Amino acid sequence: MTQTKMEVVFYGLGILLISLAILLMWQGASFGTTEASFAIAMLTTMLGTTCISIGFFMRVQSNWVRQKDELHDRRKKKSLANS
Repeated sequence: MTQTKMEVVFYGLGILLISLAILLMWQGASFGTTEASFAIAMLTTMLGTTCISIGFFMRVQSNWVRQKDELHDRRKKKSLANS
């Protein structure tokens, strides 16, 4: 699986978990079991935001590596042109 697909998986999983947390909050408020559903919703929200953060940092890291490689290639071409 490529890194871009992994980013999409983490973003999608995070959005899905946060949506589940919203549904749990709504269900708990409508049926009167707010304490338990609130605790579960908070845990799923934390998992969802963690997944989104992992996807974001994967994107940042891949951009950083790409820019580093481009800089290395430019320096290599410049040194070959000077010699």
